[in-house]
Amino acid sequence: MQVTAVSQVAAPVVAAIKPTVAVVPAAGFGTRLRPLTNSLPKEMLPVGRQTALERIVDELDAAGLRRVVFVLSPAKEALIRARFGDGDPATGMEFAYVLQREMRGLGDAVLRAEPYVGDSAAPFLVALGDAVFEEAMIGGLTGRLIADAVGAGAGVGVLVRRVERSLLARYGVVRPAQTGGALGDGAFAITDIVEKPAPDDAPSDFAASARYLVTTEVFAALRETPPGRNGEIEFTDAMRRLLAGGVGGCATPLRTGERRHDLGNLTAYFEAFVAFALADPECGDAVRRSLERHVRDRSDAQLEMPTRKEVIAE
Repeated sequence: MQVTAVSQVAAPVVAAIKPTVAVVPAAGFGTRLRPLTNSLPKEMLPVGRQTALERIVDELDAAGLRRVVFVLSPAKEALIRARFGDGDPATGMEFAYVLQREMRGLGDAVLRAEPYVGDSAAPFLVALGDAVFEEAMIGGLTGRLIADAVGAGAGVGVLVRRVERSLLARYGVVRPAQTGGALGDGAFAITDIVEKPAPDDAPSDFAASARYLVTTEVFAALRETPPGRNGEIEFTDAMRRLLAGGVGGCATPLRTGERRHDLGNLTAYFEAFVAFALADPECGDAVRRSLERHVRDRSDAQLEMPTRKEVIAE
């Protein structure tokens, strides 16, 4: 794809203003999580003792965000609005809701939040509603992303993690400004981000990981971004436009012990639930003993649990 800089792009160095607004896209249908999502949005499924969105809101609160804009499909609005309301008096956080009636991609979802973000000089955060993180301190990863991008004066900040090259075609992959030499756990400058490259063409093995910090110039970039072959507006393409126009980019890597969980399919969801259940301070030890017992018993018996269809047939 030919990348064109967005017209009237911001200056290469962005004012060091911390964000207060987060946009949380959560409009997808969750088809790969059926039948669970026949009755609940995937973002409202429990992950340990909290739902995914509750965990994300706690993360954003801990990272210093004060307003959350949920981008939802019409079918999800009532349930999620009923849970969060217009605000949380205990934390001072405010919540707003905007609808994405047609699934036209992440870029379109972010663009729909523009009236609730405005044209502030401060950047804003984009936090995907179907990704949660294991981390030592709640909000630590997002706080580090904000500190790195704001400290570098970057107009595009991306949380990244190393991914095996054979899997890079599933992700947006950043291009480090530094060519040659090893990149450690610290933040580094980037000059581009490529959506789902072939493994041999990938500019690095650092894949975007569900949290982004961007300036409000991204809205102009999104309006100038044509839909792809699937009819969707790619958020990655808008960030590429900003980077091509000279807005600095910064990547913040996950560190050892930090892990992203995508709630994209049943296997990933089960893994996320187990990980957070094991980390639960009250119930984790009991869950661990129970899992160990189940694994041991199943290994000894070499039995498979019957499916629902098999039970009905009997």
